[in-house]
Amino acid sequence: MRKRLKSIKLVFRGIGLCFALITFAALSLPTTLGFAAEQDDPLPSYPSLMANVAFWKKVYAQYSTTQGIIHDARNLNIIYEVITLKDWFEPGAYSYNDAKESCAKGYYQNLLKRIVSADARPSLEQERVLGLFAAYNAKNLLKDAHLNVRMQLGQKDRFLAGLIRSGKYLDEIRRILRAYDLPEDLAYLPHVESSFNYQASSKCGAAGIWQFTNPTGRRFMTINHVIDERRDPIIATHAAARLLKENYRMLGEWPTALTAYNHGPGGMLRAQRIKGGYENIFKYYNGPSFGFASRNFYSEFLAAREIARNYQAYFGEIELDEPVYRDSITLPGHIAIKDLARHFCVDIDTLEELNPSLRSSVISGRQYVPKGYCLYLPSKMASDSTFTAENIPPELFKSIRKSSLYCRVRPGDTANKIAKRYGVQVRDLIHANGLNAHATIRLGQNLRIPTQKQDI
Repeated sequence: MRKRLKSIKLVFRGIGLCFALITFAALSLPTTLGFAAEQDDPLPSYPSLMANVAFWKKVYAQYSTTQGIIHDARNLNIIYEVITLKDWFEPGAYSYNDAKESCAKGYYQNLLKRIVSADARPSLEQERVLGLFAAYNAKNLLKDAHLNVRMQLGQKDRFLAGLIRSGKYLDEIRRILRAYDLPEDLAYLPHVESSFNYQASSKCGAAGIWQFTNPTGRRFMTINHVIDERRDPIIATHAAARLLKENYRMLGEWPTALTAYNHGPGGMLRAQRIKGGYENIFKYYNGPSFGFASRNFYSEFLAAREIARNYQAYFGEIELDEPVYRDSITLPGHIAIKDLARHFCVDIDTLEELNPSLRSSVISGRQYVPKGYCLYLPSKMASDSTFTAENIPPELFKSIRKSSLYCRVRPGDTANKIAKRYGVQVRDLIHANGLNAHATIRLGQNLRIPTQKQDI
């Protein structure tokens, strides 16, 4: 190993000085662009975050979802290669892209192992990779670099789509954050969480633009078989504001509080007790669950904020979606959505768009819009005296909601089998019963079947 490291040092003598100067210039540039921490900015950057913020800016504004960035997971300056992937909507794209990612990562893992173990003079390809480490301590980084090869999918097209979508609610989100006395720039967090995709769902069961999981969402919102308020961007923003305010009160600084949105306040309290302020946590904390996503969460936010604030510099002139204006009425009873659409002369698609918290079981008519629901209507319609809840014909309201069919889980049952047995969608079964993203069920469990049948 000593002989090999000596060989590496000899290579660095030829390329190290040049590479170090280029790297120093590149990393010094953001400071002149306002990346240095500002005392009056509650969401500051730090010198130690510059490389990470620069990396995520490339992810969001340079590389698209048909490009994969092969990089070192600890030092985001080190990008080995950018590979080309198939469009994810093409047939067979997932298997093709997975294979290409595995091949690229395997190639660099093996190359890095050979660099560390070989005694001969490095090849041209090995010299190229060694040059990526020239500005760093080779002994510390190269030894286990093969364990830290990672691929990050580009997000440029998704980020641009999110920018356009954000026009619908961004002003209202800012107003809500001001009302909670929170930094308005927190309005850019959904770019990181969901690309402002109002229908976003994650594999761990998080939903909506703020990506609340079921357990956390239930602390602040209604989530049941007919309503999921996580999917309403305004209701969910109130919930996010309350959660973020809780985090800040507990942790005392916004970078740490914001990271707690991903890592959890308990985890960040432990990190804070061990390492102190956010920058020390970022640089030195190695908690068992404080992985790549948590360490980079705040850097991602800073990159997203910079791009969203100055999107013309990255994407040119684009037209954002028009703001959505809506008024509301409170329903005094259970009612079918088709009856509401007919009464207000509004199509069901419009009601669905204005009321994203209503589950598909309500939109399809399998369940009623529940009593007490705050129904959103096109702006100014609800303020018209002829378009009030009192003017809805009483006979349209139901005194009780539709009954549900239940099924007891038997040996050998899976969510897929039960959904097929009753002719319903698995996702509806998951929503109706608050199942996790893997649709885990247990023997003897009673499952609500989302169906039009009235009998139990």
